[in-house]
Amino acid sequence: MIQDITMLSHMNRTNPEKALEEVCSEFETLFAHQLLKSMAESMPEGLLEGGLADDIYKDMLYMEVARSVGESGALGIAKILKQHIQERFGEDGKSSTTKVDTHKIDKVDIR
Repeated sequence: MIQDITMLSHMNRTNPEKALEEVCSEFETLFAHQLLKSMAESMPEGLLEGGLADDIYKDMLYMEVARSVGESGALGIAKILKQHIQERFGEDGKSSTTKVDTHKIDKVDIR
């Protein structure tokens, strides 16, 4: 898990591949956390008696489950995100956008 941005910055300079993996895994964790919170809103109350303690406990529970999901890569989001970033930006981190052959464009409709 990423502790702070300086750790990530240092990791990016020393081992960019590992930094990318960590960021993608962290994204999957945060996505899973939001997913769990949204799903829980549709469930009836009853874990505790409601109130602030209930909200805090539930959020801690969802975060720990989300961490497990993110670390295991169970949703597959981290893997797909990493592939997409590597395809889009390449190994050097620079954009690898393809040039458009403007001679093949006949007409552009900008309505």
